[in-house]
Amino acid sequence: MSVSIPFEQEAKKVVNRTTNPSNFSLVNRQLRSAAGSIRQDWKDLSSQQREDLKQFAYTLIEPREANVWTKLRARLYVLRVFMTGRGEDFIRCLDALDSLVDNILDAAERDQPEYNQILSDTIENISSSSSTSSEILEIKDSNGWIQRLSNQALEEV
Repeated sequence: MSVSIPFEQEAKKVVNRTTNPSNFSLVNRQLRSAAGSIRQDWKDLSSQQREDLKQFAYTLIEPREANVWTKLRARLYVLRVFMTGRGEDFIRCLDALDSLVDNILDAAERDQPEYNQILSDTIENISSSSSTSSEILEIKDSNGWIQRLSNQALEEV
């Protein structure tokens, strides 16, 4: 994955409300593809690429100062999107953008040594606890169990 971040311009256009509504389906696919690639390939990225992606994600989620004209322009853009029948595509696009940011931040969080240590400690505690061992055996959805472990470790961090 190259971190000239091929989806960066499109993502920023969505956030800045300058994307042509007819492009939402394409942008949605690009963002979802990028989110999946980041989730799968994070460990293969260089530290510089990881930093670039983290900075990109933070840029998207940081609140920005908006004057009256910017707010009016945003409302008019959203009105235009819904009036052209692209409202659902717009919402899907925003959801894909949210998934992309979540995947970047989740991967970055898992890079933290504290997170890994707490997760290891939690797994060790669970595997050594006899009352929880039977619970583990009863859980058929191992992904759900792993997700709960991960969430528990995140709460401790």
